[in-house]
Formats: sequence, structure tokens, C-alpha cells
Amino acid sequence: MKNKTANKKIVITGGHLAPAVGVIPVLQKFNWEIYFLGRKQATEGSSSFSFEYKTIAEERRIKFYDINPGRWQREFSLHTIPSLLRIPISIIKSINIIKNISPKIILTFGSYVGVPAAIAGWLLNIPVILHIQTIMPGRADYLISKFAKKICVSWKETEKYFSKEKVVLTGNPVINDKIPAFAKASAGRQISNKKIIYITGGNQGSQIINKAVAEILPWLTEGFIIYHQCGEIDLDKIKNQKSKIKNIHNYILKANFSFEEAGEIMKKADLVVTRAGVNTIVQLLYLKKPAIIIPIPWSNNNEQESNAIKMKDSQLGIIINQKDLNGQILKQNIELMMENPILPY
Repeated sequence: MKNKTANKKIVITGGHLAPAVGVIPVLQKFNWEIYFLGRKQATEGSSSFSFEYKTIAEERRIKFYDINPGRWQREFSLHTIPSLLRIPISIIKSINIIKNISPKIILTFGSYVGVPAAIAGWLLNIPVILHIQTIMPGRADYLISKFAKKICVSWKETEKYFSKEKVVLTGNPVINDKIPAFAKASAGRQISNKKIIYITGGNQGSQIINKAVAEILPWLTEGFIIYHQCGEIDLDKIKNQKSKIKNIHNYILKANFSFEEAGEIMKKADLVVTRAGVNTIVQLLYLKKPAIIIPIPWSNNNEQESNAIKMKDSQLGIIINQKDLNGQILKQNIELMMENPILPY
């Protein structure tokens, strides 16, 4: 007969990966055996591996299960019907995987990726904990909350959306790792008094931000050290342009930096140019970093615009509306931030 008290197995599901990565080292410190359910491919119909798969399976050596979850898409495409059909399949997959693991608890960080595991946990009578990062919960969060025993929220404003018996104000986990090897490797590029700018469009990159950066890349690399996370889609295109840059040693380009690399870069950066995803905003607030923020205008419940306003209200950031973004506007705002930093150092 199994000793239930000895069961320290936990299933984690992504959706929002940054807080999961923040929690994992703490769980490992207390000897939890971690299993991760997520998506192996980056996007619908893509053959490239997702950032969560590479981060969890390759970097953290955690057992990763690809449940290939489906979702309701905003716009109809060739992938819409197959995606909908995958919803019940991913639930069945999750039931079989979780039943085989027999974890003590399931921790989900929301989004459509977390729905199958939450339903499986409820059916198998395994407690589900949901963590919500955004102020306004999304549709998947509401659905998962029906199966969750506890709902952890990052903001006090979110408490009102759920029953008092379930909701707990925990804040948002912050990744605070240090990777000396990366700092050492990148130090050679920074024997310079030039200021550092970190440009990021989120895990999948932002083609709109990349386009604006490309327009002023010679100017950027002449005056600054640039770390640019561009995503997979634009990587080859920007690499071709990179070869024409005079100050190529000042430009460090990657489709994705690891969380540890990104954390180190953000700590060293004098300015961050970014989207307004909640986990990035929390990290910026935590580090008190000045930022130029370009929120996605069509994000759920205007989530990114609300996040950007939090940065602006904290006197740490200025906002550029996506419709106004181009190379010259970005250049003007970088000059403004560098000449008149609003960060209270």
C-alpha cells in the first residue's frame, strides 16, 4: 500500500510560463517531484519547439508531457477545426497522464493550456490550484476556477471575481536566478561605457517592434549595447540585416533568451523596450527599471494596456501606442528616456 504522506509529486501546467519558472526552484528545494503538461510545438501548424518545452524539458530537465491542447481561436483559419477537435483529446490525454503520475496536487498557471489538466484533476479527485497573473481573469481562468480548490491572485483587484472561500492573494512569482556563466560570457561584449537597451517582444517576438528596431538599427548599435529578443519568425530576416551593421559587436540577437539570460540582461539594462505582458511588467516593477512599453491593443480585457498604465503611474515607463510605432518614434522616445530618466535611482 502506498504511503500517501510520502507523495510529493506535483503536476504543473503552463500557459503563463514565467511564474511557473519562478516557482519551480522553490518546489525543487523542498524535494517535490515535478511533472509538466504543455505544448511541444510553438504555434498551430509549426514544427519548431515551443519556448516552454525548451525551457522546461531541456533547461530544467523536468519530465514534459505534450498534451497538444486545442483552443477556441479568435479568427477562423485552417487550424480552427483541428484545434477544436483537440480539446476533448487533450482532456483524455491529461486524464491518462495524471492518473499514471498520481500527483498530490495540480498547479496551473491558466490559459487554454491549463484547462485539460484542471478538468482531469477534478475528475480524478486531485486538488487543483490556479494562479492568475492578470488583474482581469481571462475566459480560461474562469473555466479553470470552477475545478480549482484554491485560486491564487497577483492583484488585490482580482479578488472580487471569485468566492472568498477560494481566493488567496499571493502576488506574482518573480524569477530571481543568477547565472554567472552567462554574465561572464557576455561581459566581453560590454567592455564599454555604452548604455544597455533590452528589446523584447515576448516569447514569440513582435514583428511590429522588430520592424521599428530594424529601421534604426545602425543608430541603435552606434550609441548603445543592444540585446534583442526577436522571436523565431523574424530571426533569419534580422540576421541578414545584422551582417550589414558597422557596430555588429554592440548587437546581441536571439530568437529567445532563456529566463536566466533575460533576467541577467534586464538587471544590467539601462532601458527596456517591451510589450506589456503581466510577468514582464511585474519584473520591471520589481527591479525598478525604466521602460518604453508598446502594449498589444487587442489583448484580453485590455490587459496589456492596463499593465502599461501601472508602469506609467509608477513613474517607471512611457507608453507608445502600437498604431503610432515606427523607427523614428522609437528613436525619439529612447532619446527622451536616456536624457531624462524618470526612474528615481
